[in-house]
Amino acid sequence: MQTITERIPNRLIIEKSPYLLQHAYNPVDWWPWCDEAFAKAKAEDKPIFLSIGYSTCHWCHVMAHESFEDDEVAAYLNEHFISIKVDREERPDVDHVYMTACTALTGSGGWPLTVFLTHERNPFFAGTYYPKENKYGRIGFLDLLERINNTWVSNRENVEQSSKNIALHINEKPRDVHSFEEELPFKVAETVMATYDEKYGGFGQEPKFPSPHNLMFLMRAAHLGRENKKIWRAVKGTLSAMARGGIRDHIGGGFCRYSTDRKWLAPHFEKMLYDNALLCMAYTEFWQKSGELDGIVHEIIAYVNREMKTVDGCFYTAQDADSEGVEGKFYCFVPSEIAEILGKSDGQKFCKLYDITDKGNFEGTNIPNLIEGDLETSNSEFAKACIQKLYEARKKRIAPITDNKVLLTSNSLMVVALARAGFAFKNNEYIESGKKCLDFLLTKLCSARLLAVWDGEKASQPATLDAYSYLIWAALEVYQSTHEEKYLDTAIKVHADMVRMFSSEDGGLYFTASDVTDIPVRGINSYDGATPSGQSVSAHNMLKLWHITGDDAYETQFKKLVDSLSESLVTAPTGHAWLLAAILYSQSGGIDVKIHKGKGFHEMLDSLRGFSPYMCIKIESEKDIATAYVCKDMSCQGPITDAKNLKKFVFD
Repeated sequence: MQTITERIPNRLIIEKSPYLLQHAYNPVDWWPWCDEAFAKAKAEDKPIFLSIGYSTCHWCHVMAHESFEDDEVAAYLNEHFISIKVDREERPDVDHVYMTACTALTGSGGWPLTVFLTHERNPFFAGTYYPKENKYGRIGFLDLLERINNTWVSNRENVEQSSKNIALHINEKPRDVHSFEEELPFKVAETVMATYDEKYGGFGQEPKFPSPHNLMFLMRAAHLGRENKKIWRAVKGTLSAMARGGIRDHIGGGFCRYSTDRKWLAPHFEKMLYDNALLCMAYTEFWQKSGELDGIVHEIIAYVNREMKTVDGCFYTAQDADSEGVEGKFYCFVPSEIAEILGKSDGQKFCKLYDITDKGNFEGTNIPNLIEGDLETSNSEFAKACIQKLYEARKKRIAPITDNKVLLTSNSLMVVALARAGFAFKNNEYIESGKKCLDFLLTKLCSARLLAVWDGEKASQPATLDAYSYLIWAALEVYQSTHEEKYLDTAIKVHADMVRMFSSEDGGLYFTASDVTDIPVRGINSYDGATPSGQSVSAHNMLKLWHITGDDAYETQFKKLVDSLSESLVTAPTGHAWLLAAILYSQSGGIDVKIHKGKGFHEMLDSLRGFSPYMCIKIESEKDIATAYVCKDMSCQGPITDAKNLKKFVFD
């Protein structure tokens, strides 16, 4: 059998995507997503096999090794199909269309995404991972290919009609306006709380996802006084459980994708920038309220700066779950390794603290964790010293690959996290780091329209609604932490572009811009997934812009957007937690603080660093004495010149 380096590369060899390059030496005759591939399929009258994944996806690797590196599978694909490979992180719009189809057809989705298309790009079959041969209760990929080909040849009329019906189904149209009660956000909070795991933290059963934006929604519901103590206990229990669990990398910092078990012990080991950015926000907000778990914020930022930062000040996309072909191998230890690194006595003590045993807690080896221990103990300095030694030793292992592309979406979220943490902790380094990243994004990925990916040399791929809305959010947060007007101007401009390019006729927002023509439908996605939807983030942005600028057009946009999503809100409210957080913002009226610079200004600003998620701060012209004017509870108050009084008025 040929080694990979002996194979002749396919078309993907000229691509920049790390995921596509992983498949450049497959014997499959891959095409990237392009018009030429569909033209060839039509000319040769072949169906299209579309495979979508991303570089750090464990099951994508498994299917690649089993099928796409296999000569038998490749021969069948090359003879009967035109095969297209797509990086979902480069083209989330393509992924959205066909993941919607997969969910509609099968009731679930995931990656690798396996789809078969007509020449018109309409799907007629969709699924996820398939082994080469029949196993796990799944049809083998070779058998599936034969069935698809036979159906294409013998029953084309049915295939064409089916694909048209599916395309109609996934082409979401504007919906009717539904009324919903003002109490809906609080009722959803109660519904979520009913699934809280009192013993291990988190919500529901395994697998458990961090879902930081859901925690931030709960914090906002608690902030407004509904089930306050109960919700805060659940948020603390969840954030503490994740920090103690194996989902957190206790040796190198940062959090993995999700936990496969109820206890947060065994993660899916890939580390995503967007997860860590959102978790940084959630832990920051919790610290602002409680004064607890601040160390996790600093640890996340240190990890991201150390292992994910580019020379330009932006951040890479992800780190893989696998190394040396084994998921989690890089992160696990056995007692003998610990003893060799730390010495026998310290090794035994560390193993006892971090649940490292001869039996193992994960497939015969050990994931360091504090599930049965405490985050803050008298051993914290001992643990810190040991962890530094273990980290240096672990660096000598073969590390998982890092997906080194720069995504506009994930980087914008990291900017938000840095700006918020910088303001909360009065840490100018965090703020400057966020500014540097944002400035790079604005320089390299913003031209006539936003582009989604920077590969180290150039920007490419059309940005989706998520990217636009996240960038606006980032600009607004940097403005709030620096009060540099240029960032507010940026937010206003990009928001105007977004409304022009993404608006639907009912005031909603499409997922794909009007200038993107290489996918069959534009799609409307309002559900929060691993990250908040672009619609829900836009709702927050509209309210923030209204409160900062006083322009009522933004409030009108917000109301139309909520009306356009009201049917989804009524039928599936728990899937719209971040939109409900925006509705709480609207209902509460927010808190607007204008401060005139002058003597005592910094003390006034420092008094506002606590948890007040719906607060907007504007800095006005200078007076002799710093003076604040506050609008709260739908009314505005007279001048405040004392920092203590300002803090009391805002937070009480």
